[in-house]
Amino acid sequence: MEASLDTGRSDGENEPLGIADELMARGDHLRMLRQLEKTDEEERERLKEEEESRTMKNEEESDFDCIASLSNGQRVLRYESYLRHQRYYDDLKHIDCTFIDYGVIGNGRLIIEQEKKLGKGGLCWDAAFILGEHMIDCKHEWMTEPSSKMVELGSGTGLCGAMIARAVPKSRVEITDLPELKDLMERNIALNFDYNSIVSKTQNTSSFSDEDLNLLFGAEDKNKSKSAVGCISASILRWGCDEDYGNGPYDVIFGADVVASLYDPVALARTIHSLCHEKSSIYISYKGRLTGPHKIFEKELHQLFDTISRIKPCNACRNKNPEVWILKATGRISQRNP
Repeated sequence: MEASLDTGRSDGENEPLGIADELMARGDHLRMLRQLEKTDEEERERLKEEEESRTMKNEEESDFDCIASLSNGQRVLRYESYLRHQRYYDDLKHIDCTFIDYGVIGNGRLIIEQEKKLGKGGLCWDAAFILGEHMIDCKHEWMTEPSSKMVELGSGTGLCGAMIARAVPKSRVEITDLPELKDLMERNIALNFDYNSIVSKTQNTSSFSDEDLNLLFGAEDKNKSKSAVGCISASILRWGCDEDYGNGPYDVIFGADVVASLYDPVALARTIHSLCHEKSSIYISYKGRLTGPHKIFEKELHQLFDTISRIKPCNACRNKNPEVWILKATGRISQRNP
């Protein structure tokens, strides 16, 4: 009896103690989880700070590697280094650089001057560089004549046309834009195709010291960089202005980032039609998805050409901006389709 009473008493006393132990263990477990969560949050914060520190350091090193300065303080962007360090695509990232060194194009260096105060036309854009590399790599598509006569519309700095004239044998490139951009186009032609004018300081941008010229072109590359395999000229060509079409027709018509809300897409399409013949090839690069002006431009092109295709740039393009596309048109229609 006593043993039974003792056992019952023991069982009664053990039950509440078991619940208490369980509650205490659960509390310890919850405290441990909260501590682990706190530790994990602190670790994430530490890693975030380290990543931000590395990013700042990399950007500082990148800027140091990508940017050089002339004796007058003007900045020169080394484009190849810029592409190596690039973490995102931003056309305006190098807006404050006066010159962009695109490295060796064809048989020598290509240096392009920007002029920010001229607005969009005075700057270099991804779509122009990508179109230039695409057309150089795919020249077998459009170079049907021994010496192709070419015109670039809305050239701005003249980057794309200069690339082609540097690298494609016997190409005859005419870069064109509005009157206010003609001086910049001519300066870039002088800088890259007429070394004597740079040395004799006959152009506005020719006030380069010997150190500046060495920085831009390299001591061993100064003469070689001016021997292009094609030829290039600059002129005024306003869309929809027949009096500016006197040098046509052309075998190849091309343009980069020329379809925008700033311009008349119908006038652009009809200007292209007026400047080409039945065997001409047209290449227009643009960035981004089709907008209202792009749709209007394409619709008008379909009335003027038999074949319109939208293609991605070739694999040889070093700038891999995924937003840049190229519109290609062939088969000029004599009379506009209704």
